[in-house]
Amino acid sequence: MHEWQQAHVNVRRSLELAHGALRAGGLPVGVAPAEMNALAGIATKTDCRCARCGARTGAPMICRARAREPETAESLRSAGPALFASPGLELALEEVWPVLEAAAQARADRRRG
Repeated sequence: MHEWQQAHVNVRRSLELAHGALRAGGLPVGVAPAEMNALAGIATKTDCRCARCGARTGAPMICRARAREPETAESLRSAGPALFASPGLELALEEVWPVLEAAAQARADRRRG
């Protein structure tokens, strides 16, 4: 949770708003790339933050991402219910932080070979 507490207030607020929008049934734009970059700790070759891109690529992109990023998919499956159940993002993160740290470590280990 140190990373969350050290994040700039604008970053925390943006993610809190995205969390609230998702819980309300909305689809915040630009969240997934930021979350995946944070988990990965790496820059991406493509910086896509538009809703149209998601609509264009759709399910095939998600399936490819699941195959390429199994740790991310598993962490979402494990942590997702707690994240959506909690009215506050910070409380939810406290609960799932160990899962996210483990996923990030597993991804780093896999990428190192």
